[in-house]
Amino acid sequence: MGMRLHIPQQLTRFTGATLAGEQDLSGVLVEDADFSSTDLNAVSIEAAMLLRVSLETSKLKHFNLTDVYAEDCLMFGSDLDGSGWLRVEVKGGNFSGLIVSDASFEEVVFSNCKLNMANFRFSKLKSVTFVNCNLQEADFYAAHLSQARFEKCNLTGAHFGDAALSKVDLRTSNLTGLKGVMGLKGALVDTAQLISLAAVIAAEVGIETEE
Repeated sequence: MGMRLHIPQQLTRFTGATLAGEQDLSGVLVEDADFSSTDLNAVSIEAAMLLRVSLETSKLKHFNLTDVYAEDCLMFGSDLDGSGWLRVEVKGGNFSGLIVSDASFEEVVFSNCKLNMANFRFSKLKSVTFVNCNLQEADFYAAHLSQARFEKCNLTGAHFGDAALSKVDLRTSNLTGLKGVMGLKGALVDTAQLISLAAVIAAEVGIETEE
């Protein structure tokens, strides 16, 4: 694991067939479990490992993760609105269309994840790193991002309208067709990226060009 997580060496294997509402899971290993289409409120998982767990098309309001390592999990089409993630590492997996609007992320790493069309609207992301992730058409509208890094990510068509950025590194990522580029104030880009964004910036501020 690439970050320090407070997970005990000995974990209790979770053998439940389903998750329960208002449930707190701590010190557990959840492996090869299918909880697809689950509809619950206030599930918390702490100091745990999730391996090949499916929560696809689930609706889990206030889904909270603390000190969790997740690998090859499926959450595409899931609604985790209002969730909180603290010290979480996510490796691989399909999270296409994931809704995590109005959520909180701190010290979170996503690596090699499919996050296209993910909805981070109005969320707060602090010290979050995306590594080699597909974030095509991801929506960061009005999100607050601080000390965040996007390393070798595909951000084609991603939306940053009305976002608030502070120390956000985008230098190695694909920014083709980015939307809401005025929301990139506070981001770090390289010269080539800035040139490619020039036409979009001009259009957003109403500057006309003529050959």
